[in-house]
Amino acid sequence: MDTWNLVYDTATGQGVSIGTVLANPLPANLTALALSEEQSTAILGGAMVWDAATLSLIPTPRPLVTAIQHLESVGLGSDYQPTLIYLRINLTAANKSCTELDALESYLQGVLAIFAQDQNPRNDWAMPPVTFDAAVIAAMSELSF
Repeated sequence: MDTWNLVYDTATGQGVSIGTVLANPLPANLTALALSEEQSTAILGGAMVWDAATLSLIPTPRPLVTAIQHLESVGLGSDYQPTLIYLRINLTAANKSCTELDALESYLQGVLAIFAQDQNPRNDWAMPPVTFDAAVIAAMSELSF
């Protein structure tokens, strides 16, 4: 396997290129950093980026989004509410419980509570403990649908 290198400007730290071929000799103002296979895969896949300030690879920053945008991006847009309410009513009526549905509802309440206090976009929203589909399937299994 070819060795991948990240080339950056020595004075500024700004990344210049990434690849498997280096100029020989490398211009004096540039520095090459050999990357491991994991690092090159992470950069090419968009999971990591070069940070000129620290001269290191860092996780790709997540975009700033509102709570609503975040919930939509993880499949929990406004369409989920009627289904969750329907399942909760039926579970309560049947005197049954569903840990997956409980976890998802708790997660949603937490995200919306944060949003109620601060509607500014953030990039540190937690991911849901379970997917909407998994919670629905688990709840329906409890109800024997």
